[in-house]
Amino acid sequence: MTLESRSVSSLRIGMAVVLVLAVFLGMPFSAFSGPRDLIICSPASPGTTEQAENFMKSVTTYIETTLSWPEGTMRGIYYPSEAEGLAAIEREKPGFAIVSVGFFLKYGERFQMTPFLQPVYGNATVERYYVVVKDPAFETIADLRGKRLRSNHLVEPLFLSRVVFRGKIDVESFFDAKVSRTSFSAIKAVARGGAEAVLLNASQYDALGQLPFASDLRAIFVSEPIPTAPVVALPNAAAEDREKLAAALLGMKDDPEGRKILHTMSIDGFRPASPSTYMEVIQLFQAGEKDAGAITPETAPTAPGNDTGKPGTSPR
Repeated sequence: MTLESRSVSSLRIGMAVVLVLAVFLGMPFSAFSGPRDLIICSPASPGTTEQAENFMKSVTTYIETTLSWPEGTMRGIYYPSEAEGLAAIEREKPGFAIVSVGFFLKYGERFQMTPFLQPVYGNATVERYYVVVKDPAFETIADLRGKRLRSNHLVEPLFLSRVVFRGKIDVESFFDAKVSRTSFSAIKAVARGGAEAVLLNASQYDALGQLPFASDLRAIFVSEPIPTAPVVALPNAAAEDREKLAAALLGMKDDPEGRKILHTMSIDGFRPASPSTYMEVIQLFQAGEKDAGAITPETAPTAPGNDTGKPGTSPR
């Protein structure tokens, strides 16, 4: 195996992959109609429904066994695109969903989604986003106007513009922005001169140190903390089922089999959440203010705790 291949396998891509692996699903192509069914929509995630199916089935079995639910009680499917996830929720009316923050901000009110859990990384329930460059000429985000930005997260430009950049940049007009299939391909593009910048989440940023060219890269921007992706209940879910599912997920960290699943998911557990957990980002998203180019050297800091912006442990 080449060093590059090892880098690909070791690079954590944060909640995107977590959602692919964490879906508590069983039969991906079956029709949905049950109040315990679950739909996952993570537009920035790689992979397909078929690739995640075996792991999903094993997790479904764990949840059903823990809750003493009959086999097949919880069915579900993972969708790697916003359009597919949106259509499925409209069509199938599941009881539960795990969605990206961007998806929740766009459609949470429409579908009456109620957050009740969120994943934990270490001891934190927040995410951050970093803009990483190689060329020392780039000192702030303002220097990247019209430059090539690559990221798998660019599939949700409205979320990035309004929440990550807090309404100060419209990513689609400020940058020459193109979606990358994976974070690693985006990082390689910057390292090899195929792009000027890459947008990473905290897990991706932390993993940079494993790459042979990490010393050439540095962060020139880090976002404010953003809550991790919500586990939500929809109107079709029974209150009792929501309480039971929450108890099962919260208890995984204390159960040997549950910890194995959490380890595979690259998270450390779940914690309770509520609509108030997401109130600040909801307000930012609804405000929708855009002022491309308003970020200045004073408002585009390097990574906190690391004055040079070099890859390191992100301050979740």
